[in-house]
Amino acid sequence: MPLFSGVIPALITPFHDDGALNVDVIPSLVNLHLNAGVKGFYLCGNTGEGFNCTVEQRKQMLEATMAAVDGAVPLLVHVGACSLDDAIELAKHAASVGAAGVSSVVPTDKPNDLQAAAEYFTGIGAATDLPFYVYWVAANADSSVDALQYLEAMKGVPNFAGVKFTDPNFYIFQQLRYLAPKVLGHEINALTGPDEMALAGLAMGSDGMIGSTYNLQPKLTVGMYDAFQAGDTAGALQMQEKMNVLIAELIRACNCKTRGLNIIGGIKAVYKARGFNVGKPKSGTCANGLADDAQETLVKFAEDWE
Repeated sequence: MPLFSGVIPALITPFHDDGALNVDVIPSLVNLHLNAGVKGFYLCGNTGEGFNCTVEQRKQMLEATMAAVDGAVPLLVHVGACSLDDAIELAKHAASVGAAGVSSVVPTDKPNDLQAAAEYFTGIGAATDLPFYVYWVAANADSSVDALQYLEAMKGVPNFAGVKFTDPNFYIFQQLRYLAPKVLGHEINALTGPDEMALAGLAMGSDGMIGSTYNLQPKLTVGMYDAFQAGDTAGALQMQEKMNVLIAELIRACNCKTRGLNIIGGIKAVYKARGFNVGKPKSGTCANGLADDAQETLVKFAEDWE
């Protein structure tokens, strides 16, 4: 059984209006998702705005979520998008408080560079005994290498255990899974990132999915996953199609030409309308909230969606 499987929301990070972390609302958020049947949480990645939080805020977010989860599901913590020293500090902290694994994007100042990524990942992986997961983002991945070359580079990364694959190229995803036992000597825990293609990821062998829009439709996403596991692919497809209706509305309301970080503003607006004081995103075009008409339309659309 892989360490991480099923539906894993990339949990948003709640803030007060002054930018301070709002830890008081985290138990309510966690319980909402646990009651829906999610199997873990991914913290402080892009959706969780880890790149825009201080090291101390990222530690506080993990500690508060650990307390709220109370061992019910494992937590995978993004520690990257910062200096290697900070990433190592965050990884050691994650180990000390009981996180199940750590994860990272490539170094932000050296995208599309496999050697630089391997060096950065090696430093993080060696910092603790926790399983290390690459956060693969299509725009930052080194497109000059194939899956075999990528895995060869990961051989030197201590505790390399899996990947959060946010890329529509599921051929590469399948090849990483297929070749890993031969190259690494073990299977990898393979999780997909594109919410709108979660079912396709399952068909290509993913263990589960990590995503932003699962914040707003966890029951539906869990239902889709369970239907696929039960062999009901037609039912799973119907649920994926319904998931994508809300995803499309989020993209429209947040003025995203692609599924960019602007979507966080829409997610937080819906959370707020549902009674969760999660604040606003710290940066981006939605940092000051959505336009009134867009927010009203989105919130109305999302009411009782599941």
